[in-house]
Amino acid sequence: METKKDFLKNLFYLIKILWQYNHRIFVLFMSIVIFSSIVPLIEIWIPKVLLEGIIKDRDIREMIILLSFLAFGVWGLNIWVGYLQKEYNRMISVARTDCFGDLLMNKTYQMRYYLLEDPKIQQLFEKARMVSFSDKEGVEGILRNLQLILSKGLTIIGLGVIIAQLSPLIVILLVIGVSSNIWILNKVKNKELLMRDENTAYDRKLNYYQDKMSDFSYGKDIRLYQLTEWISNKHKEAASGRLVNQKKISNAYFSIDLFRGMYILVQESLIYSFLIYEVVIKGMGIDDFSLYFGAIASFSTVLIGIITSGTSIIQFSKCISDMRLLMEMENELGGKYTDKIKGEIIFDKVEFKYPGCDKTIYKDFNLCIKAGEKVAIVGKNGAGKTTLTKLLVGLHKCDSGRILIDGKDTREIESKTLYSFFSVVFQQINQYAFSLKENIAFQEQGSIETNKLKNVIDESGLVKVVEGLQNGIETSLRKDFDPSGVDLSGGQAQKLALARALYKDAPILILDEPTAAMDALAEAKLYEQFNHLVGDKTAIYISHRLSSTRFCDKVVLVDEGHVVEYGTHKELMDLRGIYWEMFNAQRYYYQEKIVEEEIAVGEV
Repeated sequence: METKKDFLKNLFYLIKILWQYNHRIFVLFMSIVIFSSIVPLIEIWIPKVLLEGIIKDRDIREMIILLSFLAFGVWGLNIWVGYLQKEYNRMISVARTDCFGDLLMNKTYQMRYYLLEDPKIQQLFEKARMVSFSDKEGVEGILRNLQLILSKGLTIIGLGVIIAQLSPLIVILLVIGVSSNIWILNKVKNKELLMRDENTAYDRKLNYYQDKMSDFSYGKDIRLYQLTEWISNKHKEAASGRLVNQKKISNAYFSIDLFRGMYILVQESLIYSFLIYEVVIKGMGIDDFSLYFGAIASFSTVLIGIITSGTSIIQFSKCISDMRLLMEMENELGGKYTDKIKGEIIFDKVEFKYPGCDKTIYKDFNLCIKAGEKVAIVGKNGAGKTTLTKLLVGLHKCDSGRILIDGKDTREIESKTLYSFFSVVFQQINQYAFSLKENIAFQEQGSIETNKLKNVIDESGLVKVVEGLQNGIETSLRKDFDPSGVDLSGGQAQKLALARALYKDAPILILDEPTAAMDALAEAKLYEQFNHLVGDKTAIYISHRLSSTRFCDKVVLVDEGHVVEYGTHKELMDLRGIYWEMFNAQRYYYQEKIVEEEIAVGEV
């Protein structure tokens, strides 16, 4: 549960960010607090002034002037406060999304990648998003309630001074009554906070199901496999769990309302009996009676508002704690490399398992890849080949052991600098809603090198694709923003990925099963094309198929987190081990290519 110290830290953190974003918010904040606190005090004085004038038979014109002044003053103040409030609400609403929403979104892309794959961090993100999710909670909820607390606080000081003139005991009774109600309310609020993690899990599921049901790219699967009812049932199941928790909270609040109603009935009966006694027995004037009556009625309402707002702030403050935890987590650092990278890679006793998983992916893993060497890393599906890529490029950290590039431990290299060492083509090739040119270079239009772009389009085989597009390389991919945008086919997307890798021109190139959707012959041709283009750079080809192995300098067979076989294609074939079995099992699919190569070298 959040402590007072944590709450104050969160409040100062919030104020600091807002002050840097737009300090005009605080000018409006203080103006509203001051002016809105005055209005209720004037309003309870107006009946007293009116009744006092009637009792003392004051001049009617003086009374009209005085009451008109007070009425117009209250009217003017309300209009002014309303204007300030509207402007303040607009500004904090913009701050919620433009400032805090952007901070969280940017943190998603700045944070070290291995943290994002941790389920606990994903859960933390979901909770922290409440900062900018709603105008009733998070940042906006805190700011609205903080304003109410301060303005009502000034009002209640004035009301307390008025009531104390009648009897200080009434002030004490009112405070005790409200405090007891708030104590019970806090119990419910704490219960609601305890359910927060469970509700967040439900919310993540609901958001996932809603996103997938409305994502056009899932439309084919949903229709062909008739997934609508199945996913809808999962959505209903999560919604039901969320609703059960909500009902528990609603029932608790209903019980509070019953208790509060009974308590207020008893409290007000005692207080108003005392007022009647003062009028009937002690001879209190009706003008004073109206003043005290109004002050007492307002006191309870205002005090309840203050404490309710306070408990809400404490509740909403929890997402600020979550946000602070996220913002303090390690970011990607560094830039492009300046020294020349030769490309020697050494895995030295590497051990690794994913966060939250018991299964060890790699244990005592050792491998040396010389600079300029072409290496195929092969193995069955699930052998951990892609994980090896993530470890090498720095998306994940090994639990123990070292990964060296040109003799330097990758843990000593800043993440962004390490990323710049590699051109990687992953199995999932994403097409972004930008122009084809920008999808290759990943740079602003004015920064793209035209000649370099033309060369990589030629080398990657994208020329015919570009020629077939209405706007050439300026054509938008996808239809998110441009109705005339295009979706590249699987083969075209693979050429796009190859062009990206060539344009980046990093010293180490990795193909991580980007051709899984291709047949074996097409895959072999693409790998050979890529091998021809990489020149003397270090290149790693990762696949569960063996079409890339014959032209590589070395073949590494990975199984159960270890290198189980290592050598040239011929050496491993002569070994007649696992590689030999896998190659012969797949031989049929690219038999034509193998025969052609064997004839060419005189093997048959």
